[in-house]
Parts: sequence; structure tokens; C-alpha cells
Amino acid sequence: MNSLETEYLERYKSLSAFCNDIFQSDRGVSDYISHMELTPDHMSRQVFGWKDDYYTLKHLRWLRNRIVHDPGPSSCRKEDLDALDRLYNRFMTRQDPLAILESHKREYALGKEMQVNRRAYGTYSQKTSGMTARSVPPALGRTNERKKRIAAVMVLVFVVAALAAICAVKYVF
Repeated sequence: MNSLETEYLERYKSLSAFCNDIFQSDRGVSDYISHMELTPDHMSRQVFGWKDDYYTLKHLRWLRNRIVHDPGPSSCRKEDLDALDRLYNRFMTRQDPLAILESHKREYALGKEMQVNRRAYGTYSQKTSGMTARSVPPALGRTNERKKRIAAVMVLVFVVAALAAICAVKYVF
């Protein structure tokens, strides 16, 4: 085993350990690939580069198995090590295919929840860290702004009228 293969295996172990943590299993990258295979096409098409990542993961796993199980040279190249590093960095920043898909699902669910709340209650609702934060819809917001402006003008008119009455009283007496 040459130094490139040793380096590849060390980095592959890191990726595999991360996948083990994600899925609470001991199959690592194989579990990740299985989850990608079980994802329906209409959902996987939402993630740019899904197929490329899928085939890259399969190649990286194949190369790992070849290094570990075949006695001869493995044909591990620097490009394979670079591909593994790029994929690992994407996993660490939650830019891997399944994480991106999960964020799309959350955005879709949030959009659906907002539509339902808008129809049912006339408000927008947005889930943030387990709490519901409500805000006034734009149409109602404009109405409330108008009411506030009218109230401010009425207060101003009342103050001016009160001052005028005080002045009138002073001049009369």
C-alpha cells in the first residue's frame, strides 16, 4: 500500500465515521448511498448535482473496497483524494445531497404551513426554533398603519383644539 492509498483510507474513514453518526449505524458511506437510492426521483431532481454526487460516492466506496480487499495496486489517484476532500467538506458544511434535500423539505413544509395559516387565520406563521412567531399580513399591516396615522392626526387635532380653547378662555375673561 502506497502513501496515497494510506492517505485516502484515513480521509475515507473520516467521511464514513460522519455517515455513521448521521444514521446511527456502522455501515457509513454505504448507508448514505442506500438513502440516496431510496429517495424518489421527483425529490432527488430538486438537488443540483445529485447524480454526480451519487456516482462519486459509489466510486469512492468502490476504490476503498479495492484498496482494502485487493492485493494488487488500486489505481488510487490524486484526483480521487481531491474528490473525497471536496465531498467531505460539503458534508461538514451541510451542503451534501441529503442535507440539501432536507432543507428543501423544510422550506416546502414551511411554505405549506404559511398557506394553511393564511387561509385559516388570516395571518402568516413562521416556525423558528420550535416557537411560532406571528406577523401581520401585508394587507392588514397597511390598514393598521392607516389607522395609526388617523389616530395620530386626531390626537393632534384634539391638542390644537384644546390649546385654542385655552387661548379663547384667556381672551374672554
